[in-house]
Amino acid sequence: MRTCHLHELIEKFDKDDILAPTGYKNINGVVEFLNVADVAARDAVCFYVGSEESIPDVGLVPGLVRLPFPVCWFEFELVGCAYATCGVLAIATTWFVFVRTNNPLEWEFCGVGVREGVGESDLRWNIFPNIRGPYVDFVSGFLKLTAIFLTALNCSNVRQVEHLPDEKLKRARKKARKTPIVLVLDAGD
Repeated sequence: MRTCHLHELIEKFDKDDILAPTGYKNINGVVEFLNVADVAARDAVCFYVGSEESIPDVGLVPGLVRLPFPVCWFEFELVGCAYATCGVLAIATTWFVFVRTNNPLEWEFCGVGVREGVGESDLRWNIFPNIRGPYVDFVSGFLKLTAIFLTALNCSNVRQVEHLPDEKLKRARKKARKTPIVLVLDAGD
C-alpha cells in the first residue's frame, strides 16, 4: 500500500518551510489560511486517490460531494509532471491544495478553494489567492477531481473490493516503481 505523505507536510509546517509562488505570502489572508491548514492537517484522515489520470470522469453530483470525516486529506499521484504528489486538505467547504516534489523534498502551497455554492451540475469555488494564471487552473482542476472522487465514494452502489494480484504482477509493478493495485471502486447491481 502506498504511504501517505501528509506527515511530511506537517513536518514542513513545524519548520515553517512551506513554499509558495512568488508573492503569495504577501497577499492578505494567505498566512491565515496556512495557519488554519497547519492546525487541521494534524486531525486529517488520509485517502490515497491514485493517479490523476486513473480517475474516471463519472460526472460530478454536487449533492454527493460530502466529506466522510470533518478533516480529510486526499492524495493524488502526478504523472509526467515536475511535482510527484498533489494533496487536497479538505475542511468543510474550505479545501487547500499543496504539491510535493521528490528531489529535494519540498511542499508548496498552491491555493485554497472556498465553496461558494452549488450549481445544478457543478460546485462554485472562490479561489484564493485571487491571481490569474496556471495556479488557478491547477487548483480548480484538483478541487474538481477531489469532488468527483467524493461523488463516487458517496454513491450507494459503490463498494470497496480488495484486489490481490498474483506475486509475479506485484514484483513487476514494484520493479517499475508503480503503485500496487489494492482498491477498486465497483458499481453494484
